[in-house]
Amino acid sequence: MFLFAYNQSVFLLTEYLGDFSNVLFVQFKKYPNRQIVVCDFPESTLMELLPKAVKTVFGVELRMDYYIEHYHL
Repeated sequence: MFLFAYNQSVFLLTEYLGDFSNVLFVQFKKYPNRQIVVCDFPESTLMELLPKAVKTVFGVELRMDYYIEHYHL
């Protein structure tokens, strides 16, 4: 199974883990003037990189302190 992260989640993952090779900027028809940052990765890879992550029905949750002062699109 592959997991997807969007916008702020991608920022947090790259800040915490470093660069991902498959980060994309996409634009959906529904949001014509807005780019969305997306990355995807295998669930097994995430669980190796973030062993404290907990699987939920919506994906994965990682409880920790986040610093998002530098996040912006």
